[in-house]
Amino acid sequence: MVVTLKQIYNTISSNHLILLILIIFSQALNLSGSEIKVYENKIYDSKIRTANIYAVQNNVFNPTAPPVININSRSKLYLEFDELTYDAGYLYVKLIHCNADWTSSDFFERDYLNQYNEWLIEDFDFSLNTKAPYVHYRFELPRVKLPGNYAVIVYRDQDPDEILFTHRCIIYDEKTSIGASLERSNSVVGRAKNQRLNYIVSYGGLNVQNPANELKTIVLQNQRWDNMKYNISPTFINENAKQLRFESIDEKNEFLGWNEFRFIDLRGLQVTHDGPEGEFPSVRLLPAERRSNSAYARPVYDDLDGQFYISNSLRDETSLTSEYAETVVTLKSNKINGKVYIIGAFNYWKKDQSSEMIYNSEKGVYETSVLLKQGRYNYLFYVEDKEKPSYYYEGSFFDTENDYQILVYHRPPGGRGDLPVGYQSFKVNN
Repeated sequence: MVVTLKQIYNTISSNHLILLILIIFSQALNLSGSEIKVYENKIYDSKIRTANIYAVQNNVFNPTAPPVININSRSKLYLEFDELTYDAGYLYVKLIHCNADWTSSDFFERDYLNQYNEWLIEDFDFSLNTKAPYVHYRFELPRVKLPGNYAVIVYRDQDPDEILFTHRCIIYDEKTSIGASLERSNSVVGRAKNQRLNYIVSYGGLNVQNPANELKTIVLQNQRWDNMKYNISPTFINENAKQLRFESIDEKNEFLGWNEFRFIDLRGLQVTHDGPEGEFPSVRLLPAERRSNSAYARPVYDDLDGQFYISNSLRDETSLTSEYAETVVTLKSNKINGKVYIIGAFNYWKKDQSSEMIYNSEKGVYETSVLLKQGRYNYLFYVEDKEKPSYYYEGSFFDTENDYQILVYHRPPGGRGDLPVGYQSFKVNN
């Protein structure tokens, strides 16, 4: 399967026409920054690829780590992404301060910024001798005055309504401490497949009158926002010790353990430059099989907890020399009644038409093609079916290694937004 830049541009033009019709007649879709209700990790322009925000601490960066930093540290956040095009454009960035649920807070821009809220991305380079050209952009996020959930908005030509993509990051002020432990589920059914987190939040560094109303927590598994546990009620409040205790008493606040992630490794991909310029090379992976009918087994490879990083083993300057490839993923299976998706950090864990796998009855497989830049990727198969669990093809185990993130937010009475005042990341079963 070969896809050209011309085909992408034609598809994009068609999508824009359809979008225009929908806006005019139904107003069902609206990309205006001022009208987005909940900011999420989302790409609105299909020419944008491999968008990511990562933290740099002591001049060391980990592209698989959460985009979370302490406001009082010297750590920095960097945005990187590619645009599949021959020419660089005038792309701009702005920041939106958000509440814990990623709706816009009531803070004014002057409350959290020292400067005008618009920056031109001036740091960019053109890809070097790749089969299909692209422009690679880099941007260091500005320092902020206020901790918060921040939505990074990238748009074209100083027009905030022409949004290319949005991406989440978090800057917290460490005024609480968090201790957590992993426990087995209290339910007989869940003991083998679920992971239960008990945690304690100590808030002695805050002036809190009503902890049950002023404090809220969010728990993420592997940086996933699609299955987060939000605003969990504490099971015990000790106002004398200034502590909140969270102990799950039912499966509602437990996570599926899932299985260790599957992986795609394109680092050693060798690409010939035969054929028309702008064509993406095609890579077909070996067919995957269902794992849920097997016992849990510790992987022999390094698990990325669902994340990805860009790399190639053949050339330097990875960001500019890595190729994009149409990667064909297949899953051996009988056809089921529901839908099957391929999900991971590479597609923001989205379960939509872009990640849905199509059944090929002649081959007896589900299949899809994903455009990926050379690197290493983790992924899972996710099922939406009334009769089958979401982990039907993967299995779910208490023993699975996972990476959890706990966030604590404070909003005092009369406050204009939720402020992140605590953060803890920890691995289980590693």
